[in-house]
This record gives sequence, structure tokens and C-alpha cells, in this order.
Amino acid sequence: MRLRGLAMTRIETFADAAFAFAVTLLVISVDDVPRSFDEMMTALKSTPVFLFASAQIFIFWLAHRNWSRVYGLDDFVSVILTLLLVVSLLVMVFPLRIVYAFGAADMTGGWIPEPFQLDPANWIDQLRTVFIMLGVSWAWLAAVVVSLYAYAIRRAAHLDLNEAELDNANTYMWIFSVLAFSGVLSIIIAALAPSEWVTLAGYQYFLLFILAFVRVIKKSSWVRRARS
Repeated sequence: MRLRGLAMTRIETFADAAFAFAVTLLVISVDDVPRSFDEMMTALKSTPVFLFASAQIFIFWLAHRNWSRVYGLDDFVSVILTLLLVVSLLVMVFPLRIVYAFGAADMTGGWIPEPFQLDPANWIDQLRTVFIMLGVSWAWLAAVVVSLYAYAIRRAAHLDLNEAELDNANTYMWIFSVLAFSGVLSIIIAALAPSEWVTLAGYQYFLLFILAFVRVIKKSSWVRRARS
């Protein structure tokens, strides 16, 4: 594949800065800075939450990086789609952190601290709301990535895309369509599942790591067959 976007544009720099800021928000917030040794140790317990949540954000960053480098588009539509990507990313970052922290606290029996307390009288409704917020922003973010690659395919004649570059765009569209579906599935589970099953709206995101692993294995087998 040819790399048309090696020179960084201002919109790409802005997007990279937004991704870096989002990762920073996953680590600490202004009122969360440890002020004692015990607080520092408590904060360090949340390291797995940071790693898993950051991995989700890196997936989207890598997709935008690939799109920028391979297709190098910097027109009006590309700028609008990138701005939508940034907005949806910054909306997603806090519910993403909260959901992963709740999941980690649940799996470790409270050893990893929860991010904040829910109202005991309305905790299930509040938890549903958090899952729905994440699902909406997640599906929106994935849909924007799909739109970026769909736009690149639409400009195929202008960019003189070859078969590998078209296959690259179609592959990313397929992957992020699945990611968008996972956000919609989370919304449906959160809204309709009985209270004892509502946490599945968060746990189903872990399936994406399995999907990514399967995709890497399949891609490696395709490369070996092509070389043979």
C-alpha cells in the first residue's frame, strides 16, 4: 500500500492531541491526585483498568492513523468526520473508565476500588444509564471510523486505489461495523435485560479482544498463503 499521508496535517495533529488527552483522563483527574502513600497504592490498584480502557482507545487511534497514512485525505468531509471522531471520543472516555472500573471491582471482589458510588435505592437504573451512555458513544465512534473508510472508497478513482488499499478499507469497515454493533448490543442489554443480567452490557466488550486475536490469526494465515 502507498502512504499518501506521511506529512501530518493540522487536523491529524489535533486528533492525536485529543487521543492523548483522552488517555490522560483515564489515568487521573484533577481531584484524584494521590496525597498519601495509601492513596497512591489504592490508585495503583486501578492500573489494569487503565490498561484495558486504553487498549480500547488505541484501537480507534490506530484505525485513524492507518486511514491518515494510507489515504491522506484532508478535504472538507475528512475534516468534519475527524472532528466528529474527536467529539465522540471525549464523550466516551468517562463512561469507558467507569464501566471498566466497575467490572474490575466486580471481578476482584472490591480489591480494585469502584470509581464512584451509586445510589443504593436506584443503583440498577443508574448502572443502566452508564452502560447506555457508553454504548451510544462507542457505537457513534465506531460508525465515524466506518464512515472515514467508506469515504476513502468513495474517492477511490481520485486516489487511484489499488486492490490492497481497497481491501484495507473494506477490512477496517468490517471490523468497526462489528464494534458499532457491540455498542448497540450493549444498549439493548442495558435497557432490556433483567437486573441480574444487566452487567453483561459491560462484559460483552471483552469479546472484542477475542475478536481482535482471531482477526490477527486469520490475517497471518492469509499472508502465509499469499507468500506460498
